[in-house]
Amino acid sequence: MITNDIINTIMDYETGKLADIEVLEMFDELEETGLLYKLQGSYSRVYSALEREGLVGHGSEQARAFMKGEPLNEAEV
Repeated sequence: MITNDIINTIMDYETGKLADIEVLEMFDELEETGLLYKLQGSYSRVYSALEREGLVGHGSEQARAFMKGEPLNEAEV
């Protein structure tokens, strides 16, 4: 389901108003909701590139924690 929040977030992304961490969170939300695959192909390509770098998707928690300045869970490293 497309909500006003995600529409506003996409608009902010398109105009360069999101911080890096917000971009990653947006792409994860788009993938988790399935909306990623209903948008133009560039969104899927960006997601794939971010996923290859370990910044989104399964296993990206450590990268996110690092970007947020949170302590890393050494058990997961």
